[in-house]
Parts: sequence; structure tokens; C-alpha cells
Amino acid sequence: MEAFVKQQYEEVHALSDKELPPPPPIPVLPDSHAGLTVKQKICAIQKYISAFQYNYSGSPFIHMRKDRGMKHVSSCAKQIITASLPIQCVEAVFLGCFLPSNLLAVDRIPLSFKSKMNGNTHRHIVLAIRYEKRWGAIGISRRANLMHKDIRFDSLLEMVDHFQRSYEACYHRVSVIYVGLPFSHDVFSDMPIKWKLIRLSCHVKDRMEMEATLSTYTGNMSKMLEYFRREGTLETRSERDRVPTFNQTPVRKKKKKKKDDKGKSNSKGRGGEVEASSCEEEEDDI
Repeated sequence: MEAFVKQQYEEVHALSDKELPPPPPIPVLPDSHAGLTVKQKICAIQKYISAFQYNYSGSPFIHMRKDRGMKHVSSCAKQIITASLPIQCVEAVFLGCFLPSNLLAVDRIPLSFKSKMNGNTHRHIVLAIRYEKRWGAIGISRRANLMHKDIRFDSLLEMVDHFQRSYEACYHRVSVIYVGLPFSHDVFSDMPIKWKLIRLSCHVKDRMEMEATLSTYTGNMSKMLEYFRREGTLETRSERDRVPTFNQTPVRKKKKKKKDDKGKSNSKGRGGEVEASSCEEEEDDI
């Protein structure tokens, strides 16, 4: 093995600059002031994201965190644009969240998937888009059918079903889907982003519950975002964050978490879910 690596290194080192392939083209930022419709602008943003190509190294080139607000997302998106290096699904969501932030009629929602194949667990995230009561998605993936979806679905449930069929075509079984709160259009906001508000089980027996939950969510997500912006938290009907509620009474501030013997606070949230702050710990794109 060592001799093979040495041989490959010598062959590459012997190549002259003229024999090396040209560098990949730098993605060209779409013109947001062009006379395009909203759907055309969304398509232009997706083409721009796809032009970055997929990062197969396993580690992002830009350090990102999910426990910050839109100000951090915007800053990271600008770094991604400047670097113009290959990206993974999380970076694509950051770009997809920042670039159409001036399109006030467009809702942008984080949509995460947890799937299994051959005993291995995979995680993926896309950006769900709602415009004029129609749904679509933008993002990047190793699989062409697990990223962009045209804005043509009548409901979020219909688009989720389409994603599940796309996963099945890749021999993956989706076990859990997470839906977050809509992103703010204020790119300077420090309000924390709720990446995972609702946890949906994809088991057949939970189908009716998924339909009811998504219907409730899509009808009230603007009110929930406003409540979260005002109170800084959301009440939940159960310990698993299934169906959020938002009454008009102020939510009592939570008591500080007790520290364990090592002096570290417990990082587990409701239902035993760990809220990861570092993006590279969170998503493993397929």
C-alpha cells in the first residue's frame, strides 16, 4: 500500500501545470434585481447552490452553529459565497435561507430527515419553501432526487410523501422527520432559530397523526413564530414536542438546569433529544 501511494504521488508530482485539469468554475451569484418572478428567482438560487458541487470530504469548510440566529446564518452564508468551495446539505440550507431573505412572500422552513439503510443511520436537511400556498424545496445532496423540489405541491404533507418515495428509490427507509419554525426575514436578528419544532414518526400506524400535525402546523406556523419571537419559547402538549400550543398567557421562565458532579449541565432536551450546537455533528447528508 505504501509503495502504491508513493507511485501515485510521484505520478501527480511529475505532471506539469499544462497537464493539470482546469479548476472548476466559481459559482456566479444570481442577480436578485433581475426582472424575474419569485419562482424564477428560487430556481436561480437552486442552480447557484447546485453549482457549488457536493463536498465528499465529510467535513464542512465553514464552521457553522445552529444555536445562533439569522445574523450568524447570514454571516456564514457570506463566507460560503466568498470561499466558493464544495458544500454539504447544511451549507445549502444556510445559503437557501439567506439569499431569498428579501422575498417576504416566501416562507422558509428547515425540514430534516433521519433514515436507515443496512443498519446505518443517515441524516439530511433541506429547506422547505412555501409560496402562494404551494410547497417546494431547495438544497443539495449526493442524490438528485433528495434536494430540489419544484414549488408545485399543494401541501407540506404531499411534499413529505414525495421525499419519502425518493428515499425508498435510494433504498433508504425514513424513520423520523423534523420540522422547524420558519426563518425570520430579518438577516440581523439574534433570535435563536428553532430547527426542530415537531418530531414526526414515519411508522404506518402514525400516519393519521402525521397528517393532523402537519395540517395544524402549516395553518398556525406564522402565529407560532410570532409567539416564539415574543416569549422566547413554545409550550408543548407532550414531552416529545409533537404538537405545539401557543396560548396568550406568558410562559414561565424555566429554572436553571442542575449541574452534575462534573460541573457540566445536562444537555438533553425534551424526550431525550440532544440539541446539537455544531452543524457538523447534526447532519450526515446522503
